[in-house]
Amino acid sequence: MEIKGSGPGVPLQPSDHSPAAGRPDADAPARSLLSPAQEQVLLALRDRDLSFDPHARRALTNDLTGVGGYLTQGWLPDDSNRDGPVKLLWHDATSPEGVAWDTTNLTLEPDAQVIGMRNTDGGADSYFVCRPDQQDADAPPNFFIVCIESGRRTGMYEIYVSPPCSWQAFLDHFE
Repeated sequence: MEIKGSGPGVPLQPSDHSPAAGRPDADAPARSLLSPAQEQVLLALRDRDLSFDPHARRALTNDLTGVGGYLTQGWLPDDSNRDGPVKLLWHDATSPEGVAWDTTNLTLEPDAQVIGMRNTDGGADSYFVCRPDQQDADAPPNFFIVCIESGRRTGMYEIYVSPPCSWQAFLDHFE
């Protein structure tokens, strides 16, 4: 059984099937950027708001990039990391006024992997994303926090992307 994302603003629900993730490679098995030891550390975190279940990652990705997902109707504010895992597809999607309803505004970079989320039950939910280091292919991946800061009432989601951080700095967020 997998966790099915019901879309923005709706809690995750159990499902017996896996939704398409809205990306061309959605059905291909993704090789995790995390080591087995890192996977174990994330699974050992004890916080009811956190989900790092590897089997839920496709559904979490769909919550961001699927039809009606947060990123499709999202915008990047000036203080958001523009070189991170979120790609600006619609050039005006830098303010609520620039969100286009008839197109996809933002998406994930093809090499980005959603590895988990924090569900705050109505607050600013956060998705945890890792991405290979863009400067050094041999370096460990970078970690990002993608925060959905607003949008429940309007359907236009302010997407804050943190600067990249190391594995240890990422873990420090959960202490």
